[in-house]
Amino acid sequence: MKLDTRLVQAEVNFAIGGQGEGQQDVRRTLEGVLATIEGGGRSYAFSSGQMAVHAIVQTLPAGSRILATEDLNPEVWNLFGELQTSRGIRVDPVDTSDLDAVRKAFEFSEDVKAVFVENPSHVLVRGADLRALAWETHRRGALLVVDNTSLTPVLQRPLDYGADVVLHVGARNLAGVREVQAGFAITRLTGLIGKLDRLQKTTAAQLASFDAWQVLQGLKTLGLRSRRQQENAVKIAQWLATHPRVRKVFHPSLEGHAGGESLRQQARGLGAVVSFEIIEPGLVPGFLRALRLWRASGDQAGVESQVSVPAAHPQGEWLANLRQRLGVDDSLVRLSVGIEDAQDLVDDLDRALNNPATGFAEVWDYVI
Repeated sequence: MKLDTRLVQAEVNFAIGGQGEGQQDVRRTLEGVLATIEGGGRSYAFSSGQMAVHAIVQTLPAGSRILATEDLNPEVWNLFGELQTSRGIRVDPVDTSDLDAVRKAFEFSEDVKAVFVENPSHVLVRGADLRALAWETHRRGALLVVDNTSLTPVLQRPLDYGADVVLHVGARNLAGVREVQAGFAITRLTGLIGKLDRLQKTTAAQLASFDAWQVLQGLKTLGLRSRRQQENAVKIAQWLATHPRVRKVFHPSLEGHAGGESLRQQARGLGAVVSFEIIEPGLVPGFLRALRLWRASGDQAGVESQVSVPAAHPQGEWLANLRQRLGVDDSLVRLSVGIEDAQDLVDDLDRALNNPATGFAEVWDYVI
């Protein structure tokens, strides 16, 4: 079989409805595998992470209120902004690593229909107590939706801690390659399964067969890659914490990190993201230019280590919120750690921190 081979049905199956249903055996296989490893009843593979998020929001009544991790993936925040206009959805940021903050956010309104949690969070890598969040959410009749893109089911299974839906906003961690665009929603709730079945069929947002095949191939090495990435991340975080040109490091392995204890108790690893502040914001452009092994990109790492600058994100509203609520400035750098040799990665960071390149650096190339 060649990559451009077209698969067709031997006969018309009138029981299969919706667009794009005739060539989706590979997609259904992937959905079954993901449902199994996430511990869910059903899994839905979409053409992008934003389509997966959009599908979940579409199951909520128009005008619903959503609480969301304040340093959530900015692309998801951008989508929320569009949905606020089109469906009257209100999304309020909250520090989901702080249960008291979540309780106070619930008190402001009785129409909260869902809590979206990225665990750990996208920028400051803060952990959340999923079991406690599930209790707080369910007793108010809302859904708990957890973005598991960073840890993947190898390191964390949110459904086991009470989550109603697990999201993967992107497939680079699952597939291990940067070229795959995909998103996934996994749930055990019968009511949601029926709604998502209809949405996936009627919106023609199903994942293409070849992309599904790529993710299936990547899942074969997911365990090996995840363990290597998170081991590298711990080593890099601990090394950065001792560097004289680093003011602060954000990683769950470090003492006193927000939500670190919760994450260590419920996950089998801490993920591949490390954020840190360089002591002087003016050093950041030269630091970025001096790097050799780290790729400039805002993606989750597949196998390649990547670097980005959260403050350089072009979305003004999200950036303003991040700066005001979290104190993020131009000194913050986000690392998505790959599977390269940890010492090589450390040496590259050390050289760039100690000897930043001179000249102009296009920081916009390093957005998250």
